[in-house]
Amino acid sequence: MSSQPTVSSQQVAKNGPVPPAMHWFLLAFLTVITFGIFGIIWAFVQASFVKKLSPKCNGRGFLFLTLALNIVSILVLMFLAVGMRDGEFSRAFHAEKEVILPQIASVAYVLITILFVVAMFRMRSGLQTYYNSIEPIQLRLSAAMTFFFNIYYFQYQFRRIAQWKKSGAPIAQSIGGIAVQQPGV
Repeated sequence: MSSQPTVSSQQVAKNGPVPPAMHWFLLAFLTVITFGIFGIIWAFVQASFVKKLSPKCNGRGFLFLTLALNIVSILVLMFLAVGMRDGEFSRAFHAEKEVILPQIASVAYVLITILFVVAMFRMRSGLQTYYNSIEPIQLRLSAAMTFFFNIYYFQYQFRRIAQWKKSGAPIAQSIGGIAVQQPGV
């Protein structure tokens, strides 16, 4: 017999922080009507929540790096576009302005996209570590869903976890569209 007391799912549900419970569709709607700005802000909200759960998770740092690189690339592209208007840049580098600007933009945005995806997967790792060890709800996050739907997928999961924490009822994991009760929760 074990001398450790057993912990019910209701006790565990009340111990940890509650994730932001906004509906994922509202997040998508607000992101669209604000031309993506709300989505960027919400990614930082989610990353800050994950940082509370898993302090070693550096997804937020990658998001800051993504944002900084995005701002720098916009400023550099604006500077180059103004410089190209006078023709001095193309004479100095012996490049056609129609060729160099799209190449610089392409490289910058590929790097930004890679950093963003790395940030999302770091957050995924932090969530799975926390919700499979500290608050063991056997959270499984799809790599494909994380890659393609990232902040919306996380928000869907956050809402499910917040509802579980509020009600204390076990979370049903959806497998192929069929809700399955999690064992041991």
